[in-house]
Amino acid sequence: MLKPLALLCGLFLAASASAQPVPNAPDLSEPWTRPATTGWVGSGLGAATSGFGLTTNATLMHDSHIGTVRIASANRDFLDIDFCFSYCAEDPDGGVSDLALLYGRPLLATKSAFASLGTGLAVVEDLTNRNDARYLVGLPFEAQLGVRTRFVGLHVYGFANLNAARSFAGFGLGTTIGLHN
Repeated sequence: MLKPLALLCGLFLAASASAQPVPNAPDLSEPWTRPATTGWVGSGLGAATSGFGLTTNATLMHDSHIGTVRIASANRDFLDIDFCFSYCAEDPDGGVSDLALLYGRPLLATKSAFASLGTGLAVVEDLTNRNDARYLVGLPFEAQLGVRTRFVGLHVYGFANLNAARSFAGFGLGTTIGLHN
């Protein structure tokens, strides 16, 4: 009884030692490989230098390059926040918002977590005088930190804009939807 079992085990070991790898089989030695291109949209509500802050962004990441289009807004009154980037603020003190194009790099990009920093160029709308909106160029900054599943995530989004009239900064807690990994 033991001889046939030993012979069968020997044949199995000899066959497995000479086996060729399966063509196009996935490499399971690495637990996860980030796809070359991912993208998501997000929105968040939080605090800003002049009260409440609201952000919306669309982000595309290709390899280790990140491009983001963002609208960030800061206003002292949440109900009058100027998120529509023109003509909707009724606050006599006005709000400030920007429409920014940013380039960044990931600091962390795993299957379940993400962190990045970016900067770029923005058009800033200053509504200090609600009857006379001022538009100027600003230098925007962003920091993204989040946890995610394949299609949905939670993130903290930090934003800032340096400009000649009314610089502002803030952060928001929000959600993201898209192809994260």
